[in-house]
Amino acid sequence: MGLDDRVRVTREQVLAAYAVLRREGEWLRDRLEELQDDLRLRPCGGDPVSRDTAEVFSWKFVQAPDSIYRQYLKYSQTLLDAAVELRVAAETYGFTESDIAESLARYRP
Repeated sequence: MGLDDRVRVTREQVLAAYAVLRREGEWLRDRLEELQDDLRLRPCGGDPVSRDTAEVFSWKFVQAPDSIYRQYLKYSQTLLDAAVELRVAAETYGFTESDIAESLARYRP
């Protein structure tokens, strides 16, 4: 990533950006974990085609390394990783642990 591709966050924005990315990353990760079993297809009948179809779609939706579920899970981790970087930036700007904790408490989606 080049310097022009980086996100720049000012002292005034850092706590709000941290809170948004952390809370949204946590929400998405938690919601995906709750929904994981519901994303698996159940056979619509007792025939072999229904079973095979359910297995294939469940693989694509949840189990495959590039499944939709795993892609969104990876995205939630990207948000959380960015929040960690913003937390470090906030500390660099001189914000205290209390300031950082308060930013999370103030955040409302």
